[in-house]
Amino acid sequence: MEYTLSDLAKITGAKRRTLQLWAEAGVILTDEVHGGTGTYRRYSRQEASIACLMVPFARLQMSIGALARLSTNIRRILEGEGQGEFRWRDIEASIAGTARSYLLVSTWEEDTAVTLYVPNEGEDAWATGANLGSYSMEHEEKAGAVSLTVLVNTHVRALR
Repeated sequence: MEYTLSDLAKITGAKRRTLQLWAEAGVILTDEVHGGTGTYRRYSRQEASIACLMVPFARLQMSIGALARLSTNIRRILEGEGQGEFRWRDIEASIAGTARSYLLVSTWEEDTAVTLYVPNEGEDAWATGANLGSYSMEHEEKAGAVSLTVLVNTHVRALR
């Protein structure tokens, strides 16, 4: 499935111009289609998912450069060798509402670490919280480190 810029604006709630800037900066990747007198951008379902996940970070006033690094790291974990298909299935399950997944992001100086955490089947809320906390603590010793946890389901459900 492909999405237009207008589709992404409706899905994410972000302004069209914001999405255009994200595309120009590489925050979201586009398949450019040339037709008629202009260039039309089309976005894959995966890029639409990434756009949805960028919104909460943009609301926190993250710079466009930080958003570009973050989206690159998200792509790396979701397309990871041998696990990419599995990880995208986790995102699709979050979109469908059949599973939960969490995006854990730690940033410090010019570096960003990203983890996708999917609770085990039957894992209770306390265990999930403890596991998320342990992932967040991995980078706490870095000067100026900030760790954020985002429930993926909340931000991608508009893709249903």
